[in-house]
Amino acid sequence: MRAENRKIILIMSSAIVIGVVPWVLLLFGKTKNSVHWLGEIGFQYWGWFLVFCLAGYAFKKTLGLKNVSKILKVAVGVVSLIILGWSLLWALLVIAGLVISTIV
Repeated sequence: MRAENRKIILIMSSAIVIGVVPWVLLLFGKTKNSVHWLGEIGFQYWGWFLVFCLAGYAFKKTLGLKNVSKILKVAVGVVSLIILGWSLLWALLVIAGLVISTIV
């Protein structure tokens, strides 16, 4: 069971690293050059889907486990819901940006 807990925490931490950290780094002028790869691989357009899948999988897996502490269930549930919301907002902004750019 501990291996399953570690797997869920690893998935959640990877969702946070992939979905949040690059955007936080872009806020600071000194670190903008270190994340220039975001534009080269099109991360702004497809990254939300990866984050959505990781957070959704962790949420589903955590709720399906029976012998997991309630603290872990609540923590992973809250964090995964926040990340799911972030990925959906990200998708909405991508779609709105594409619609606006085609209209203008």
